Amino acid sequence: MNLAALDLNLLTALHALPERAARLLAGQLDLVFFEPPIALSGFDLVQLWHERTAGSAPHEWLRGAIDRAAPRPSKARKRGA
Repeated sequence: MNLAALDLNLLTALHALPERAARLLAGQLDLVFFEPPIALSGFDLVQLWHERTAGSAPHEWLRGAIDRAAPRPSKARKRGA
């Protein structure tokens, strides 16, 4: 998400971002912020990592912290479950 906004600072482009991030980055990068002209659906939050970090204690802690900060809806399931 942050890289998309940084890309906008260099190129003429259009990106859809979560509102909080768009407002923050618009101020930091001197971008124009506006509501989209159409209704946009929500988005899925997923975590992906390389298998070599699957058993890493720091990586497990970070993935757990992200899960606690942004819990999955009850209908979602972990991959492979």
